[in-house]
Amino acid sequence: MIDPLERKARTEERLQALGISINPHLPAIESIDQARFRSPQEVARRAVLLLAVAALAFGKEGDPLVEWLHREGLMQHASKQEREFFEDPERFEELGQQLSWRVEALMVLAWALCLLDDLGLPEEQCSAADLFPHLPAFGESTADFIASAKLRDGEELLDFSDLIYRAHWAARDARIGNGANPGPIDISICMEWHHAINWITCADDEDDWDRVPTST
Repeated sequence: MIDPLERKARTEERLQALGISINPHLPAIESIDQARFRSPQEVARRAVLLLAVAALAFGKEGDPLVEWLHREGLMQHASKQEREFFEDPERFEELGQQLSWRVEALMVLAWALCLLDDLGLPEEQCSAADLFPHLPAFGESTADFIASAKLRDGEELLDFSDLIYRAHWAARDARIGNGANPGPIDISICMEWHHAINWITCADDEDDWDRVPTST
């Protein structure tokens, strides 16, 4: 079991080596015996939902997507905001640009599901097309994908959580003009990565995807 203070020190050393400011007063995150993680099946369902969100936000026709999600029993797992996006034309334009960023959160879910080897740092926008080979095709059954899902080791997830927590602080501090150096960190991408990993690790025991905290 990795000691939380050891993890904190290791993360801070890595960020400083990259020229990214740290806040030594940020607390250590929980240890593995304190942590709670989503099940692989929960993460897999959410990955498919975010794939649909990203596809719709980037112009895919909505009706077939919605029919597919209903047929696969996934719409019941969609958040309130997502259901509005899928089914309420009046909210579509308002939410589309905001939810187009969810493809960045999808990258974290795909990594957590062992579909991607490494994410690096949140510095360059991803391409949803890079994820298509790893996820169910639109219209196809999602049952096998969800049933066979596996999650990365908990310590690895906590390492990533700690890294994004501290990197997000640097990006936020720089944005408000307090003098931190965020290095290559893109705050918009980092926010989505933080949202995703905090959902996976059940931060603040918040189960509502729309309300996941990303405080620093």
